[in-house]
Amino acid sequence: MSSTSNHSVAIEKSTISANALLLPGIKLFSQFRFFTKTTLLSLIIALPLVGLLIYGMVDESRRSLQARMDSTQQHVEVARGVLEWAHSQQQTGSLSRVDAQKIAAEVIAGMRYGKNEYFWINDMKTRAVMHPLKPALDGTNVAGVKDPNGLALFQESTNIVKRQGEGFVHYQWIKPGGEKPADKVAYVAGFKPWGWVLGSGTYVDNVKTEQHAVLSQNLKIVAIIAFVALYFIMAYIQSIKSSMQSVSLHLQAISQGDLTHQADVKGGDEIAGLSKQLRAMQDSIASMLARVGNTGEEIAHSSSEIESGSMDLATRTEKASEHLEESAASMEEITTTVRNSANNLHKASRVARENANAAADGGKAMLNVTETMAAIHEQSISISEITKTIDDIAFQTNLLALNAAVEAARAGESGRSFAVVAGEVRVLAQRSADAAREITQLISNSAKKVADGAAVVSHASTIINSIVESSHQVDNLLQDVSVSAEEQSVGVSQIGQALTQLDKMTQNNAALVNQTAAATKAVRQQATTLVSEVAQYKLLESAMESHGEGELTAEVAIDTSNFDFDAAIEAHRHWKVKLRKAIAHHEHLDADAICRDDACALGQWIHSANCQLLGNKPLYQSLLQTHARFHQVAAGIAQTINASDFTTAKQQIRSGSTFSQVSNEVCTILTQSKRKLI
Repeated sequence: MSSTSNHSVAIEKSTISANALLLPGIKLFSQFRFFTKTTLLSLIIALPLVGLLIYGMVDESRRSLQARMDSTQQHVEVARGVLEWAHSQQQTGSLSRVDAQKIAAEVIAGMRYGKNEYFWINDMKTRAVMHPLKPALDGTNVAGVKDPNGLALFQESTNIVKRQGEGFVHYQWIKPGGEKPADKVAYVAGFKPWGWVLGSGTYVDNVKTEQHAVLSQNLKIVAIIAFVALYFIMAYIQSIKSSMQSVSLHLQAISQGDLTHQADVKGGDEIAGLSKQLRAMQDSIASMLARVGNTGEEIAHSSSEIESGSMDLATRTEKASEHLEESAASMEEITTTVRNSANNLHKASRVARENANAAADGGKAMLNVTETMAAIHEQSISISEITKTIDDIAFQTNLLALNAAVEAARAGESGRSFAVVAGEVRVLAQRSADAAREITQLISNSAKKVADGAAVVSHASTIINSIVESSHQVDNLLQDVSVSAEEQSVGVSQIGQALTQLDKMTQNNAALVNQTAAATKAVRQQATTLVSEVAQYKLLESAMESHGEGELTAEVAIDTSNFDFDAAIEAHRHWKVKLRKAIAHHEHLDADAICRDDACALGQWIHSANCQLLGNKPLYQSLLQTHARFHQVAAGIAQTINASDFTTAKQQIRSGSTFSQVSNEVCTILTQSKRKLI
């Protein structure tokens, strides 16, 4: 992985470096037209080739001349070998100097090379020793012999030998059988033992002739190649120009909104590939514009519906805000009432507590009264016993008085006073008995009343105790009610605050809904503008048809007069309410009936012969499949409810569930169908 990354980095760096190197050339060529670029490139390629050709020809001519000169030098060296042989014969005594020179001169005079090249010999005093073609010059001074240009070639040869021992001499000489002098180069070499200058020349005019012939031939080849190259270059330029004009016209048509124009570029070069890619881009743009147009129309319709819904929602939100404001005011009044009730309950609890305490004190007082009445009752019994004793005493006294009266009667006059006293005593005893009986009666009545009073007091004490207990219970209940009232006051206050906050949020929501409505209106206007802009483009029928095949329009006329799309949308939205109600009341649902997608009004319309005319239209097929899936999911939830698994059923209808998604899909497709069909 690291090596791949490093390699990629290296390639990127090299690409950047290459682009940096090419940048001056790119800037230069970007300033020229295509024809100028092609001509400049042709010259850049052709001129170096022509220069290289000329240089090659010149170099070949130089090499040919050098080869002639080297060959001449080599032959002169061979001829000098003859002189050295003859000199060696002289030194060995085999030949005399004169004979050796004569033999050497004769041998060299007969030597030839090339076509008819020869050797000559002169001495250091510029006298001709041997000239095979002009024997008349032998022994004569040839220092004055000059070529047509005035060069004393024998004198020059002698001077070169004197200066450097050997060398080349360039001059002109008339060819045998010719009339005009021709360029010739001679190689001369000195032979010191005899003081001779040995030389041989070769004509080099044929080198120039050959050079001119080769040049002429090369120029012809170059001309043919240049003509062919020019033909193909012009054809290439015309092909590129034609292709570029076609592409330019194509682009111009596209820029003017005409996407029906097709670039007529043939071939397999880059421009043809560019044209194909441009055609593909045009088709893609046309397809995109068709989609954008359809989408823009859908956005315009949807935004119009959203705007209408948003305005309705804004109105209802404002009404809800007003109701919430009224509810908040009512809750504030309720809070005040509950707070006052709580305060009154506090007071009632305090009064009840005081009453309970007073009742407790009364209970204690009644207990004391009961105890006092019991003591009086006991004392009444004691008094009754005392009066009984008095009554007994009176009875005994009466008996004694009666006995005394009897005894006084027996005593006569002497007992009369005693009888009077006894009568008085009996009267007093009788009166005491009567008084005792009255006292007993009074005490008995008092005791009875005391007993009745004690019973009444005991019953009153019992009632007061009950009142005390009830007062305590009332006090406890009032305390509980007071605490509940305080909690209720806090709760009502929190509800009031929540309602106030909800009112603020509802007002904010209303503002947001208004903003949404405004934004939706802007979106609708922009969508309308977009549709207008797209409508300016001229599209192929194929591009329009390729994006119109999914619409429930033009090709098939569908009667929708007997079908209410809004009612169908509302009915399918209401299914969630039905299922939630069934969960809350533990109702039993007919899952088999719910599973059928041809029982409801929408299903009957979808499966009607009228809608089946739509065939395989994508929107119709989507509505058919989504509606069937909706009933399948709803039937599954019904089975869950029938199984009393209410927790799972609640999860199955919550927001984000499969049921919620498929319900939204059905409503969305119905909205699209409504827009396409109505």
